[in-house]
Amino acid sequence: MSIATIMHDDFADQAAVSIYWVDRIAGEKPSHRVAPAPPHTWADLAAEIATVPAQLGSSHRILTTGHMRQATGFLLGAKLLRVLRYEVGIRQGGQLWTSEVATESFELNVTEQHVGHGPDIALIVNVAANAASQATEWILQNAIPVDTILTATPAIGWGPSAVTTPVAANSLAVSIRDLARNHASSGTLHLFLIGPLGLAVLMGHHWNRVPTTLVYEHLGPQGYEHAFTIDT
Repeated sequence: MSIATIMHDDFADQAAVSIYWVDRIAGEKPSHRVAPAPPHTWADLAAEIATVPAQLGSSHRILTTGHMRQATGFLLGAKLLRVLRYEVGIRQGGQLWTSEVATESFELNVTEQHVGHGPDIALIVNVAANAASQATEWILQNAIPVDTILTATPAIGWGPSAVTTPVAANSLAVSIRDLARNHASSGTLHLFLIGPLGLAVLMGHHWNRVPTTLVYEHLGPQGYEHAFTIDT
């Protein structure tokens, strides 16, 4: 299946399901396209993605193509949950990252910052770049109602070499899911994704038995915006 929100997907005409939103996202250049342009909304995009499973019929091994942001990839993965017997795959660089590969222990460095602004938990996935401090600052400035901010970084460090194989990607997705389960047993989880698209898709795919999750998209200098709400 194909989802295009940033630029045209050359494989869209080969997909069983294709969603094209490039002309509904604000921005003249692909690098500028992040959020829907009014009157289009995140809720409109979520409603369209919600139709994907019904369109796939009996197919349960899903190869995802297209150019989209992390929040959209996470939502897609959450509509194709592992517990619903789906398997997902997505090209990341020159590799195929897939939920079918085995998982192994993936060590995380986790920091906790108590802020006491409300009952919820914020989780910052700090993988592709070391941008956790910017996300934390935005959370505090905007009085997001969280008691604790968790930051999860691969123990080997952040950056392009933090996740180098499909096994590492799938293992990291499961480790972050388990972290969310252990720390957000109630209330709402606010999720900030600083990582590759493939990781976002795999995380969404494994995101079951986690409280209601608000997924934020990074707008650039403007900070973040709540994009989707995930109930699994």
